[in-house]
Amino acid sequence: MPVCLAGSVFAMHAAGLPLGATVIIGVLVVVAATVNDGVLLVTYANELRNRQTPDPGAAVTQAARIRLKPRIMTSVTTMMGFVPLAANMDEGGDMLQPMAVAAIGGLGMEILVALFLMPCMYVIAGKPRHG
Repeated sequence: MPVCLAGSVFAMHAAGLPLGATVIIGVLVVVAATVNDGVLLVTYANELRNRQTPDPGAAVTQAARIRLKPRIMTSVTTMMGFVPLAANMDEGGDMLQPMAVAAIGGLGMEILVALFLMPCMYVIAGKPRHG
């Protein structure tokens, strides 16, 4: 979570936008997506460990490979949905622009976290199962 939130803060800083109350909504989108991707990855890797291989590295690699396309599709489509708000193309968009920029930055970082950091943390935390 902190890495994804750093992506939101970096995007806000890069765009020169202030942190405000609406940013919390964008952060909630990022938190929900990160938690959802993490739970799905860990659940599927644990299922593979129970069925096929006790090695956490092999299980999470296979789980990450299978979950890659759905994860990318959901994150990228959500980011694209925020682009019109981030571009501030309509009147009244000033209020929602920070929310959209924070969400896009956080979701961009969430893709990297889901692809690299979560599998690494799973292998580090995964204890070999005996029996």
